[in-house]
Amino acid sequence: MDFPADDTRELIAEATFDERIKIMCRHLDRMIEVFGENRGCVMFRKVAPWYAKRFGPAKLFVRAVVKVSTKTEFDALLDKYLEWRERFVDDNGNCSRVTKRTRWWFRS
Repeated sequence: MDFPADDTRELIAEATFDERIKIMCRHLDRMIEVFGENRGCVMFRKVAPWYAKRFGPAKLFVRAVVKVSTKTEFDALLDKYLEWRERFVDDNGNCSRVTKRTRWWFRS
C-alpha cells in the first residue's frame, strides 16, 4: 500500500482519563439534544459501558449506568464514581486494583 509522501505515520496519543470523561459527557449531552432526555439517556445506556472499559475499575459504575434515566441521575452517578475512584489513583493518574472490600459505596 502506498502512503502519501507527507504521511508521518505518527500514532495519536491515547486519551487521558479526564478526556474520556469529557467525551463521554459530551456524547450524552448530544444524545439528549437529538433524542430528548428520556430517550437519549436510555440509548446512552448501550454506549456508556464502552467508555467505562478504559476507566480502570468500573464494574460498579457500569452496573449502575445501564439503569440511568435522566441527566441528573447520570451526573450524580459520575460524581460518586469519580469520588470513589480518587482513593485508588496514584500521582500519575494510574488506578490500582480494587478489592471486594472497596465496593461498599454502591450497595443500596
